[in-house]
Amino acid sequence: MVPYPYLDGMAEEWINQQTNEHLDVKNTHYRKDIHFAITSRECGFLMGTFSIMNISKVTDKAEIGYWLGKSYWGKGYCTEAAKTGVKFCFEELGLNRISATHMTRNPRSGRVMEKIGMKYEGHMRQYGKKWDKYEDGEMRAILRSDCNNQSV
Repeated sequence: MVPYPYLDGMAEEWINQQTNEHLDVKNTHYRKDIHFAITSRECGFLMGTFSIMNISKVTDKAEIGYWLGKSYWGKGYCTEAAKTGVKFCFEELGLNRISATHMTRNPRSGRVMEKIGMKYEGHMRQYGKKWDKYEDGEMRAILRSDCNNQSV
């Protein structure tokens, strides 16, 4: 879960914790997570990240997550990144199922999931904890077969 507010220096700390390991998409069985930067096309500066987590080549599934700086909210950047990320999961990683969860009190994140074709799968009570308070979560998922009739 990404902390909010995201204080100065936290992005640099997170980036430094990531490995520089070369990504071989045909041999991802040894990787659990892949992180991509969401950057501005015009200036190239970091606006957020898109992550593929808990990748399983045994079950052909993974989870996705994303965060975006507050000043970039509501402009379609997250939807574009998520759509591209899901396409990468299906086409490059050969996965079959992609799931994502958002906190119930963050419906905008759920809306991003809906826009990219993820279907609602359920409500999870006290799914996470933020600021010492338990939060309910909503799960959505998309299958490779869901994409046959849409442009993901």
